[in-house]
Order: sequence, then structure tokens, then C-alpha cells
Amino acid sequence: MDIIFKFGEHYYSGEETSVWVQLVLTFTGASLGFLFALWISKINESRLKRDRFDYLKEIFSTIITSIDRQVINIQDFRNQLHANPQDYNLMTWQASNDIKRYLQLDSQVLFTTFATYNLGFFYFIRRISATYRHKISKRINDFAKINSHIDFIDLSLNQIREEVEMHNKSVVDDQLFIKNTIEGISSDLASALDALKRENPENYTELPIYVFLNESLLRYHQLLEERADFHRILAEYIDPFRRGILQNRFHERHDLTEILNKCLQAFIRYNDIRVNSEGFEESMNNYIGDLTESVGHLKGILIENKVIADAE
Repeated sequence: MDIIFKFGEHYYSGEETSVWVQLVLTFTGASLGFLFALWISKINESRLKRDRFDYLKEIFSTIITSIDRQVINIQDFRNQLHANPQDYNLMTWQASNDIKRYLQLDSQVLFTTFATYNLGFFYFIRRISATYRHKISKRINDFAKINSHIDFIDLSLNQIREEVEMHNKSVVDDQLFIKNTIEGISSDLASALDALKRENPENYTELPIYVFLNESLLRYHQLLEERADFHRILAEYIDPFRRGILQNRFHERHDLTEILNKCLQAFIRYNDIRVNSEGFEESMNNYIGDLTESVGHLKGILIENKVIADAE
């Protein structure tokens, strides 16, 4: 290193000075580049969080709308059960997979998006503050509650779907039993009429029991021609037939006793459908109450966190 002495003092050469200036400029440029890159990174991170949160808001909004409509569908199904307990009643289901789609998303990404949105570019600087810690803690608790409610709603809807299918299968099985029993009764009636003809070949048409059985069978065929449902057939054919058998004491004949037992079996199964539907209606009432309460809490949390708008 060359040092020039002058008046007892020393100075660095111009070449040495330019090296230091270059180092300072290089360091400054690198620092500014790093800070600019960090700033861009934070902007991109913020934009990504905003996009994720916007998507989260959209999916929560569609979930709430879908659940509200499905609760109405369940109420309509419950009302159908009440009005027509012995019929096959259909449940209308919303064509939406939003809950399933939400549950399939990365839970860690969902948590980070919900917990840190709208806290500014450099929210990490305030992590040590009590206000920040309280806010994050509350969002963590709210996020856990949101997932708990969605899990409960999803499980309830799946259970309702399974129970509706089971109930309707039971209704169909019982209706099929009643239909087959009615056809069996009519076949037995025809056999009883043939037996009376053989037993009384000359005056069977004058026998009160023959007249009664023949009129009953004619009424059945008339209802078939009118395409009457099994409700009408039971009310206008089986029930009057059963009452007439008992009132006229025709059941003392062995073949008519067996027919009477089949009539009773048909009515017992018909009553079973009604009783089962009444119990199922009560089950739907419980589901409606639980779902309404859960979705109400879910809406409250989402509105409080400004995820969805308050409908009011």
C-alpha cells in the first residue's frame, strides 16, 4: 500500500478510495435489491392470501346458501310425511358438493388463510403485542368452531339421506306386502265362490253369503278398472268386506276365517306404515332443529369475522 506523507499527515491514494466507494455502492445496491425483492415477495404473498380468502368467502357463502335451502327441503319432506304418512315421499336434495369440496381442501392452508388475513403486509412485526396474540387466538378458536359446525352439518345430512332411504324402502316393502295380500284375498274370494257353487249347485245365487262375496269381488274389479290406489282399495273393498264378514258371522266358515286373517294382516301393516312415518316425522323435526341451530352459530361466526355479509 502506497502512503504519501505530507506535513506530518497521511492520506490514502485515490485508487484505494474508489475501492471502498465501490464496496459501499455494491452493498447498498444489494441491500436495496434484497429489500425490493422482499417487498415484492410480501406483495405477492398478500395477493395470494387475499385470493385464498376471497375463495374461502365464496365457498362459505355457497355452503350457507346450500344448507339453508336443504333445511327448507327437509321441512317440506317433513310436511309431506305429516300429510301422507302412508305414502312414498321423496326428499329433494340440493345439487351441491360445496361441503365436500371444503372438507377436501388443505386444512393448514385454510387455517393460515383464515387466521392471518387482513393483518397488513408486516403483521409479523406486531406478533409480540398482546392485541395481536388475542386476535389470532380468537381466530384460531373461531376456525375450530367453524370446522366443528361444518362437520356436524355434513354428518347430519349424510345421516338424513341414509334414514330417508331406509324409511322409503320400508314403506315400499310394506306397500308391496299389502298389495300382494289384497291380491291373495281376491283370489281366495274367487275360490270361496267356486266352493259355494259346488256345495249348492241349484240355489247358490240365492245364498246371502254368496251374494255378499260376489258383490265384494265385483267391487274389487271395479276399483282396479278405476286405477284406484291401495288406500282406496283398503277403504272401499277390504274394510267393508272385513266388517261384513264379522257382522254376518260368515267367518264361521274356515275358508273365510283365513281370508279375514289376511284382511287383518293388511290393516296391521298399513297401520305400521303410519306409525313408522309419525316416528320418522319426529326424527326430521329433531334434525331440523339441530341443523337450524348449528347453521345459525356458523353464520354468526362468519359474519363476525367478515367472511360473509349479514343478511339483515
